[in-house]
Amino acid sequence: MEKVENLKADGSNLQRYLNSGYRTVDGYLLPGAARLVTETSNVQRGLNITGNVAEIGVHEGRLLILLCLLRAPGERAVAMDLFGRQDLNRDRSGRGDQERLEKNLRRFIREQEWPVLIAADSRTLSSASVMKAAGGPFRIFSVDGSHEAPAVRHDLETAAGALCDGGVIVLDDYFNERWSGVADGTNQFFTADRSREFAPFAVAQNKVLVSACGYAAQYRQALLEAFKEKVRIFDSTLFGHPVAYFDFHMTRAEFFVARALRGAADRYPGLARLLRRVRHSVQIVRPRG
Repeated sequence: MEKVENLKADGSNLQRYLNSGYRTVDGYLLPGAARLVTETSNVQRGLNITGNVAEIGVHEGRLLILLCLLRAPGERAVAMDLFGRQDLNRDRSGRGDQERLEKNLRRFIREQEWPVLIAADSRTLSSASVMKAAGGPFRIFSVDGSHEAPAVRHDLETAAGALCDGGVIVLDDYFNERWSGVADGTNQFFTADRSREFAPFAVAQNKVLVSACGYAAQYRQALLEAFKEKVRIFDSTLFGHPVAYFDFHMTRAEFFVARALRGAADRYPGLARLLRRVRHSVQIVRPRG
């Protein structure tokens, strides 16, 4: 993972966490997605967007800790999970462990205020109740709770109603075929009037970033500028809105080398077979973020 620079929040702790610390916390946040969320927060600072941070479905805190470290003074964090009520975890898409979460928070959230922990089924929560817990609306709200379609739609509605002006929803697992309920619930959300209010603007490493239509283009353009010389980027669409796909699996330099190798392989079939075997071996042993 590329070293992260130009950080505008809890500098040293944030940098240590992004560069290596996050790997010691169990969870599903990959390094490229962490970079994307961090840069989105930086863009918000440039736009003078302030607000709290939140996550539904925190597991052991891998993304939550990052969100906490991205806070400016006065911004609060809210963490929502079933925690000890795993009997309510019907789809087993995650496992919130409050003891492990608190242990990880003690390691990384030092001088900062701890997040407000809410042990509840997220379907019993509302935008108003979550904002009350934080004392105001949110600029970043991660949705990674139950992966059943009704719960996903409910959680997206909760997040959408709790955002500040210019706030961003970070949705997990939309493209994960194992959890098709996430796509189902998200599709239900966007086929309602919400599709005229909210737009996805970026996709990377199992995360979809969403904001109000009036802000989505600004975020997309700012992220394109931030990463254009670092990773491959593809233009696409989602729910009728333009989105940028950031391929953090390969840097631009690696991409150009791979393209040159493919050109050579076209001329030499034996080299092509060798490259396929090497690529297959790398994919097998490549560690997850």
